[in-house]
Amino acid sequence: MSGRILLFLIFLVCSLHAWGNSKADELRKSMYAAPDTAKAVILTSIAKLYQYENADSCMYYAQQAAEMAHRTQQDLALADAETLMSQIALERKDYVRATNHQRIILEVTLRMRNWDMVMESYNAIAQTWLLRDNYAEAVEYLKKGLEIARERNNLELSKYYYQALIDSYRKLRNMDAVCEYYPQLMEVNRKVDAEAYNNRINALQTERETLITAAEDAKNRGQQRSPVLTVFDAIASIWAALATVALVAAIAWFCFRYKPGTAKAQKEMNDKAMALDALVKNQESAFRFLTNHIYTSINSLAQTIALFEEEQGDLPVAMNSTLNRINNSIFALYGFFQNFTLLLQAQSGQLKPEPATVNIPQLAANLLADYEDFAAAKEIQLANEVQNNTFAIADERLVDVVLRNMMSNAFKYAPTGTGRISVGTKVGTRVETREGIVEDPGFVEVWVTDDGIGLTPEQAGKLFDLTDNLALPGDLDSKGYGIGLAVCKAVIETFKGRIWAETKPGEGFCIRFCLPGAKDAEVKTLGLIENIQKTGSEQDAPDNHLLSE
Repeated sequence: MSGRILLFLIFLVCSLHAWGNSKADELRKSMYAAPDTAKAVILTSIAKLYQYENADSCMYYAQQAAEMAHRTQQDLALADAETLMSQIALERKDYVRATNHQRIILEVTLRMRNWDMVMESYNAIAQTWLLRDNYAEAVEYLKKGLEIARERNNLELSKYYYQALIDSYRKLRNMDAVCEYYPQLMEVNRKVDAEAYNNRINALQTERETLITAAEDAKNRGQQRSPVLTVFDAIASIWAALATVALVAAIAWFCFRYKPGTAKAQKEMNDKAMALDALVKNQESAFRFLTNHIYTSINSLAQTIALFEEEQGDLPVAMNSTLNRINNSIFALYGFFQNFTLLLQAQSGQLKPEPATVNIPQLAANLLADYEDFAAAKEIQLANEVQNNTFAIADERLVDVVLRNMMSNAFKYAPTGTGRISVGTKVGTRVETREGIVEDPGFVEVWVTDDGIGLTPEQAGKLFDLTDNLALPGDLDSKGYGIGLAVCKAVIETFKGRIWAETKPGEGFCIRFCLPGAKDAEVKTLGLIENIQKTGSEQDAPDNHLLSE
């Protein structure tokens, strides 16, 4: 029972996370059609969606909202965005940055002449200085807040500011100031208590008058009640009593008649559920055992062949060709089984990705380096068209699997001797909006192309669907069965991306996918920069050197 409750909670959290991401995507797309005066509010709404699950994204969108609000002179939106950034800075104990954001909020609220927000801003800045153990600065802002509270005749806030000033002066060991403010605090407490007493007396008096009025109204209605209504009320009471007795009797009869059978059926269902859970666990254990055994066998076979080649030295051409074919078959079997395992995990919900910033140029460079020997053996030209500074938000291990599946697919169909395979990227991808097809800069697009046989539109539509079992002959009698592309589709859609194919018969083949892009702030905060200064000079720090290379 506890396990099912835990699974339900996990499902609920994932659903809320998916809903938050989908809502953020909708707001981000709607922002393109919104006027400039509304974009700051939309960006602030997107930042609030990330507030509790991704502080880095929240900080990035809040910064964008603040810049837009400042440019369009939207004071309220600017205050909201700066408040979000101040809260995140406080959570990270970056008090210098938090103080700067709070000062901006203070300037905005003073310009708006919103005195309640002004007092809150003074208090927030003072509390931040207190966290930095700078009681002298805190005292100055507490005095300013107290001055406005007294002008507004706000006794509760005046009491709070007096108490905060006394505590701060005690820390500063300024007992003269403590003695100066303590009598004033006592006077405010007396006024607050007197006001609370008067409010309580007025509330009791109002309640007494209401009860007296209600009693008089009830008395008047009772005196004016006709005999017909009295008889009607008596009949209604009798019918209500009879209905209650009948309902109680029906419930008692139902419980007596069906309770044994219900308990028995419930027990049978619980037994079957336990048996099913045990069967599923046994199947999972068997599958894990089978997976480990197959991987171990494949590795052992590959090591045995490598040891045989090392011991025998130079081998005859025919035997060397046979061993190469065996190695290629082992490599293909390993890749097929890896894809099969990932596809089962994705379809059963057991795939647990770990989103982070993915360096696409580095992955592409490693991929092309690993395939250099294959390209030389097949006399295929490899081209690197990857742009620098293209980063995505995904699981680096899974994105590497996707790229290797796409590269393997390209090698199957690129012609020997004249073939060319290229890997490329760009920032932005085409999306459909109400205004038509536009470029969304919030995504990174990646592609792998070859100049092989190409496909018809009907064949291209079946590439990512295993139910049609599309099998096409490749070069050197190699064949593809689509499981690798199905894995690619499952992985990319896990990160809210999309994957598609562009091809024509005889004109080659191109597979493209797009993933959410990582902005400069996200690249810095999600692991590519490890040594960030934690001082006041951090605000003027230069951009990430990795981004400028």
